[in-house]
Amino acid sequence: MRRSLPLSLAAALVLSACAEQPLTAPASFAPDGASHTVSAIWSSTVTGETGPGAQYAFYMPAAWNGDVVFYAHGIKLDTAAIELPTGDGFPDARDALGRRGFAVAYSSFSENGWALKDGAQRTHQLSGLFTSKFGKARRSYLMGTSLGGLIVQEMAEKYAGKYDGVLAMCAPLAGTRTELEYVANVRVLFDFLYPGVLPGDVLHVPAGMNLYANVIGPVVGAVSADPTGLGIMARLTQTPLAGSNGNEVVASLIKTLSYDIYGIDDFLGRTGGHSMFDNHNTAYTAVAPGLLTDDALAWINRGVGRFTSTPDAERYLAKYYQPTGALTVPTVTLHNVNDPLVPFRLHEPVFAGMAADAGRASLLLQRTATAYGHCAFTTEQMVGAFDALSAWVASGVKPAA
Repeated sequence: MRRSLPLSLAAALVLSACAEQPLTAPASFAPDGASHTVSAIWSSTVTGETGPGAQYAFYMPAAWNGDVVFYAHGIKLDTAAIELPTGDGFPDARDALGRRGFAVAYSSFSENGWALKDGAQRTHQLSGLFTSKFGKARRSYLMGTSLGGLIVQEMAEKYAGKYDGVLAMCAPLAGTRTELEYVANVRVLFDFLYPGVLPGDVLHVPAGMNLYANVIGPVVGAVSADPTGLGIMARLTQTPLAGSNGNEVVASLIKTLSYDIYGIDDFLGRTGGHSMFDNHNTAYTAVAPGLLTDDALAWINRGVGRFTSTPDAERYLAKYYQPTGALTVPTVTLHNVNDPLVPFRLHEPVFAGMAADAGRASLLLQRTATAYGHCAFTTEQMVGAFDALSAWVASGVKPAA
């Protein structure tokens, strides 16, 4: 039975949530099955394997300018096939870089899921392999999307002096803990506000869940019948669901819940089955004063499900990975302000604060895109951000935002 909500709060929180178009599966979980023809701009390509099943590809342009870009892809469902990345608009960006004379190198990694450790290892290995085949590059750049953006930031911090510049796009740069807490908080708040709609809980998901039958259908039905809970979640500091209208907010809710349902077993497999989510002392708060009453917040904090982490799982979160902000090379970020999976305001301002605290704000340039979506960038936006980075590295002059 639905938990009762204070009537004054219910009257104040009406948020339209009926989708005008059918909602679809999260794009980042779709297998990368597209085929891309090698463009005539590339004089040669080299493919091979590093480690257990990790594939790599090198693209050498006909008119090489002496620089190379090492790219790290975003997260893939841990049950997906290991294959070279074709998502997030990367092939078009790759070819645009080739037309500018940049060589490009990338890896599939040897595993999927939150493969931060393996992704950093496989991407770093590309440097030595590239040198052995083509000679030492004049400059080496790091570029990554989503999880790959966090991977390249870790590489830049770990291998100071090895790389000349970093472009991290739609990346969880406040760290794994912040991203995990966002996804988990969306799940525990949804379960509190819409009890019984989803089976299991944030750490326990039944096997064989179907995205449409068990997630999208029930969630849309519940929120359409009573959008009050969705309005509450969108007003909480811990669950900043992206969107400029009800349809987008619902889509953000579904995408985030889906990442808990399809990703929690991967996380638990990396922590020996131990909980990495801890909200037992979390005080859920409103984004701004007056958005939720004190009574409403007290009601939420009394009733929301509580979970406690273990020390070994906490160590995993810190190691894989928590950026320091101690930048050593020019670093450009690109992020959608309405990102439904890696919320802009939970990551970009925090990362900027890290860099400022470390005295490295001069090495950080943050750019934004206005489209709704996770990594929803045009080729021009991605390559434009890279152009700014490469010009900065070459000239030593920080571009304007």
